[in-house]
Amino acid sequence: MLEISKLVVAYGQATILQGVEFQVRQGEVLALLGRNGAGKSTTLKTIMGLLRPVSGHISFAGQNIDGIDPFRIARLGIGYVPEERRIFNELTVMENLEIGRQQARNGHAWSEEELFEIFPNLGGMRARRGGAMSGGEQQMLTIARTLMGNPSLVLLDEPSEGLSPLIVEQMAEAIQILKRRGITVLLAEQNLHFTEYLADDAVIMEKGRIVWSGAMKSLMADATLQARYLAV
Repeated sequence: MLEISKLVVAYGQATILQGVEFQVRQGEVLALLGRNGAGKSTTLKTIMGLLRPVSGHISFAGQNIDGIDPFRIARLGIGYVPEERRIFNELTVMENLEIGRQQARNGHAWSEEELFEIFPNLGGMRARRGGAMSGGEQQMLTIARTLMGNPSLVLLDEPSEGLSPLIVEQMAEAIQILKRRGITVLLAEQNLHFTEYLADDAVIMEKGRIVWSGAMKSLMADATLQARYLAV
C-alpha cells in the first residue's frame, strides 16, 4: 500500500533522512521505531506532504505522492495523527469530529457512534470543549477525528507518549480494532512494549537511516538488537 524509496529530507543544510526505504503492506501495522531524533516524525510528515523531500519517492496505492499538497494526500485516503494532537480547543467533541468528515471510501464511512464504541470516553463528553479534556482524551479525539476522514492508511506519531497506563491500554485496543477492520497503520513509537502486540513488522531508524527491518516477533526475541538501537 505504501512504498518509500531512497527518501532524502533536509532542514536547511542539515540532512535528516538519508535514503530511507521501506514498505507497508495493506492491512498490516508497521512499527517505525527508534530513539528521539532518529527521524520517525520527519518520515511521517514527509509522507503527509508537510515536508518536501530533496530526493526519493513515496508511492501510495500505486500513485506517486511525493511533493503533493497535504490536503490532496488526505483526500487520497491517508490520515495523519500528529504527536502534538492539534485539536480545536474551543470546539466541542462533536464539532471536532464534524470538521474531520470526508466522503466514504470503499463503501464505508465512519459514524460518530462507531467511534464512540471504540473510544467510550468520548461518548460521555460529546459537548465538552477540546481544551477542557485531558491529554489522553485529546489523543483519542485526534484519532477519532482522523477516522472521520475514512482513511485506508493511518499515520500515528507517538500515540502513547505521556499517557497513563490505562489510556495506553485503551489506545492499543483501538489500534487493534482498526487492524481488524482492514485499516493499514504506520505507527511511529519509542515504546517497544506498546508496539509488541500491535505490529506485524518493524523498522528501526537511527540518525535518519534504516538500520534494521523484519518481523516484530524477531525483534522481540533479540535482546541485543533492542539494547543497541532502542535502549535509552
